[in-house]
Amino acid sequence: MLLSLLFGSAGRLHLVMPKCFDQIGLAQTPLSPRAATLLSGAAEIAGGSESICSR
Repeated sequence: MLLSLLFGSAGRLHLVMPKCFDQIGLAQTPLSPRAATLLSGAAEIAGGSESICSR
């Protein structure tokens, strides 16, 4: 349960405050920093939801 809360919170932060996360993205990705931030935020929310639903 704690892991799902952490993933969900981190994912929401990626979507609410993307500017903070844009700066720490990898330079080797073919995506723009903002697209990579939003995609990883969505993936973290999905991972948090999956860990709750898989119980």
